[in-house]
Amino acid sequence: MRTSLHSGCNNYGPPVMDRREMLQRAGMGFGTLALTWLLGEEGMLFGAEGEPILPLKGNGRVKNVVLLYMGGGPSHVDSWDPKPTLQKLHGQDVPESIAKNVPMNTRLRVNNLYASPFEYRRYGQSGIPVSDLFRETAQHADDICVIRSMRHDSPIHAPAEYLILTGSVIGTRPSLGSWIYCDDCWR
Repeated sequence: MRTSLHSGCNNYGPPVMDRREMLQRAGMGFGTLALTWLLGEEGMLFGAEGEPILPLKGNGRVKNVVLLYMGGGPSHVDSWDPKPTLQKLHGQDVPESIAKNVPMNTRLRVNNLYASPFEYRRYGQSGIPVSDLFRETAQHADDICVIRSMRHDSPIHAPAEYLILTGSVIGTRPSLGSWIYCDDCWR
């Protein structure tokens, strides 16, 4: 969805998307959550029937969401995302049934798989598996939201990180924070 595109935002050239699309695509959509709340608070957010959507009726106690982007942090395989099949395939090559669907480049290896050296245990009533790296944090498993459904077409981390933070896989656009505050980008 593109609206009026103009000469651009300083040296970045013309915008490839408008503010709304940027908020939807970048930062895993957290910008859209903030925009939705702000529009609702101003009485400017309406549902299909023309009724105001906010204030929401509910009994939740959440007042804030903190988005932690930790590029370079511990691997998901070593922390919150057990991979039983990877454990079975440790030291082996990637099976052809999987390797044939992986876009290859010089940085990717499809041989000698390495499983996590850490043990996983289930914690809390929810039974969330957590590795031994986070034993103390695991004591609060029922108070933590773990998302394991993120995916990207590229097996290379950098393009996926660029997409999350800028809405572009090549990373040539301003990041989420820059777009929110770059008033010149929206004229």
